[in-house]
Amino acid sequence: MAAVGRTGVLRHSKVFSRRFLPYILLVAAVVSRYHSSLHSFWIGDDTQILKTAATHGISQFLFSPKVWRELTAMNFTPWVTLSFYFDWKIFGASPYGFYLHHLSSLSLLVVCVYLVLKEWFSPVFSFLGALLFALTSPFAESSQFLMERHYIEGMIFALLSFYFFVKAVRSGNSGLLLLSPFLYLSACSAKEIYVPLIFLLPLFQTGSFRRRLMQLLPFVAALSLYVLWRWYMLGRLGGGYGLQLSWPQDAVLLFPRIMNAVVTGFSEQMLKTWRWVAGTSSVAALGIILILDRKAFYRVLLVCPLLLLPIIPVSPAMTGRFVFLLSFFWISLFIVAWTRLRGYAKGPIASAVIVLWALLLFSAFLHSSSEVLEGLRNGVRQQGIEGEFVLSVGSDTDLVINPKSPGHYYAGLSWLRKDIFRLSAGPSVTADSAVLCLDKETAGGFKRVWYVSPKTNAMVAENFTDFVAAQCADGKLPPLRKDAPLSLKLEYNGKTVAWEFGPYRDGTYQLLFEKTAGTIYPLPVSGSHFVYLNDMTIPFRLRYASPDGWVTYSPLIDFRITSDGGRAVWRR
Repeated sequence: MAAVGRTGVLRHSKVFSRRFLPYILLVAAVVSRYHSSLHSFWIGDDTQILKTAATHGISQFLFSPKVWRELTAMNFTPWVTLSFYFDWKIFGASPYGFYLHHLSSLSLLVVCVYLVLKEWFSPVFSFLGALLFALTSPFAESSQFLMERHYIEGMIFALLSFYFFVKAVRSGNSGLLLLSPFLYLSACSAKEIYVPLIFLLPLFQTGSFRRRLMQLLPFVAALSLYVLWRWYMLGRLGGGYGLQLSWPQDAVLLFPRIMNAVVTGFSEQMLKTWRWVAGTSSVAALGIILILDRKAFYRVLLVCPLLLLPIIPVSPAMTGRFVFLLSFFWISLFIVAWTRLRGYAKGPIASAVIVLWALLLFSAFLHSSSEVLEGLRNGVRQQGIEGEFVLSVGSDTDLVINPKSPGHYYAGLSWLRKDIFRLSAGPSVTADSAVLCLDKETAGGFKRVWYVSPKTNAMVAENFTDFVAAQCADGKLPPLRKDAPLSLKLEYNGKTVAWEFGPYRDGTYQLLFEKTAGTIYPLPVSGSHFVYLNDMTIPFRLRYASPDGWVTYSPLIDFRITSDGGRAVWRR
């Protein structure tokens, strides 16, 4: 009897291992690969999202247009703020807890990828697909940025919604069919790229037309609710970053940009060999699917436009996070091709081809993600060093030069410093130290300039007076023409800011905000941008750089915004 009992225990142990070992291995792979992010600091947009989450209740940033537009009027992604809200309540002002949550979400995402793939493919191929996805450049990029968490958790919701929908269709379980639209709505609230999921569901339905329609109605209701919600919160149906598409340049560059983002991400040095491996593998996978499974190939043709549609408006600023979902679809193509090849050409040769192919892709992705992590490491480290200095170390007589992050990041840190840590006023930052040479008022009050030393990876200081003297010496900066003609017109009507600069049609124009030019925005000669602004006064300068190499600046101008709008006109 004892022997029989031991046999039963061993049998159950083997079943448990066989069932859960893939999940354990995938989580272990993600944690071992990306755990270094646990020691990072808040960077980029983190501080502004954190400020909104910490100073407002859930109902406000979910349902108050005024509160949401203070964060951004360009997109509606409330889930990331809600996610930060929970972290703030649990971990407080500890970035470690935020990154622990982030790493957990990455691990859960890979588990969900495996879970979904296993519905159609063998456990081995599904495991390979999930592992390859965890090594893609977009995945590696998102592992380093808390502000990209909504892409991660949005995809978790999207995959679970898809998974439960398929389960419901196959089993007739109405409970799962009600859970799936709720998850779909959650995915949409995370990021717009998951909205097209509803159009993919009919590809996996069976039964009569009436039955299919009834299955989709809850999703139509969820999508309608999301559209109305977004419209109410943003004041418009559209969104995006206000980028201008140009024809035919952006159309021609669309697919090269997408492939670069999917394959290499931030890695500009990825070996051409690995680019060829990724590109050739894609063509080979599509060819195999076309030859061996025409139905699957036609589905690919249907899916591609739906996945590309949300990406096209932001394609000029293409980066890894925009192609997060597309990367999963790309990996799925390889799994489909391997499955069809294995079914068509059974035997050791087919198996050897698939194994070699998988190893090549694994090597390419491993190298690419390593390059992405290495490329981001220095920038992330510098942002963290600067951020900690601005948050808790420096004083108001310190000036940080050549900052790695945009100005709103340091504004968020100043809020944390003042309202959470109750410290005195902290350092200022300048993204263009040439403004210190313009007038004494800009350079007044500072005693030291600080920057991150590439040798020591630490903040180092110089005497402010000595730095300005060296900075403003002849030949150090581009030729400055203080009296060169320059003009600007800014108008705000409560919804959009319109601008026109002159008199030059070539060269580059930039708006430098705050007295020390903490934030710089390059802008075309004229245009408009949808934005929501409270009653405020925005100090700024206009900088013009000529193609001939000289530059000129406007004086510091106050752009006053009231409930009626605002207008600033200046000419020299």
